[in-house]
Amino acid sequence: MKKTQIILSAFLIYNVSFLSAQVNLDKGLLLHLKMDGNTADSSSNNYSVVNNSAQFTKDRFGNDSAALKFDGTNDYLTVNSLGKDMPKDSLTISLWLNAEETKGGNTFMLMPDNSSNRIAGSFFFQHNGKSAHFFDFGGISKRIFYEPDNAIQTWTFLIMTRSASELNLFKNGKVLQTVTNPSSYTPSNTDLRIGGGADGNFKGMIDDFRIYDRVLNANEMDALYNQGMASSKTLNNQLINIYPNPFKQAFMIDYPMNEINSVKIVNSIGQNINYTFQNGMYTLEKNKSGLYIVEVNTVQGVFTKKILLIND
Repeated sequence: MKKTQIILSAFLIYNVSFLSAQVNLDKGLLLHLKMDGNTADSSSNNYSVVNNSAQFTKDRFGNDSAALKFDGTNDYLTVNSLGKDMPKDSLTISLWLNAEETKGGNTFMLMPDNSSNRIAGSFFFQHNGKSAHFFDFGGISKRIFYEPDNAIQTWTFLIMTRSASELNLFKNGKVLQTVTNPSSYTPSNTDLRIGGGADGNFKGMIDDFRIYDRVLNANEMDALYNQGMASSKTLNNQLINIYPNPFKQAFMIDYPMNEINSVKIVNSIGQNINYTFQNGMYTLEKNKSGLYIVEVNTVQGVFTKKILLIND
C-alpha cells in the first residue's frame, strides 16, 4: 500500500510540473508571419499578405532570408481585411524588431486609420527629439506612451497585451508601461499595414510578427522570447522519444518536463494542428490518418520527430 501511495504521489508531482512547463503557442493565434523566406501567414487562418518592396535579410541569429528589412520610405506589408477579425478587448501582439534610426513612422497600423478606433504601434518613434514607444488600442486617449528609449540598432522583443483591465507594453520580458481601464476596439473591414501607416514608415528590420485573440500568460511570453534562441539549432533527435508511434489520437513525449518550452504539431503540408494537453498526453483534434511532424522546443534547442496517426 505504501509503495502504491509513493508511486501515485510521484505521478501527480510529475504531471503538475509537466503541465506548468507546457505552453501551446498556437492557441488563439490569429496571425503569424514568420518572415523566413516568404511573407505567408502560417496561422490556420491563412490571411492574404501582400509585400510592397520589403526585402529579406538576416535575422538576429545571422540566418539568411529570415527577417524583413523596411527602408522607411516605401516598404510595407499589407494583411488584407484583418481588422474585421481583430478582437475588441483581449489580445496579444508580439514582434522582434531592429530599428535602424529614430524617426517618425508607424511599425504597424490598421488602415485606413481612425484615431477614435485604432490599433497601431509606433516604436523608436521620434517625438519632440526623443525616441518613444506608442501603442494605441481603440481610442487614443488611453494609449501606451513611453519615452525615452534609445536602444536602436539592436534586436528588441516587444509584446503588447490588452485585457479587460489593462493595456501593457513589454520589452525583452520586462514591463515598460501599464495603462488601466483601456479603450475597446470595434472591428471594421480594414487592412493591417506592417512597416508603415498614416504617420509614415518604419526603417529597420522586423521578424516573427504574431497576433493572438487572447492575453498570453507569463510562461507563454517567456516561451515566445526564448523560442527563437532555441530554434537556432536542431538537436540530435535520438535524445527524445515520442510514444506510442504510430498512435491513435494521443501520444506522450519522453523528455524532462522542466526543459520543454513549447510543442508544435504540423501536417505534411506545413499547417499547424490544434491539440490539447492533459495528464501528460497530447491529443489531436479530429485529424485524418497520416504523417505529422512534432516540433519540441527545449532549453537546449529544437527536436523534430515524425509521428504516424492511425484512425480506425
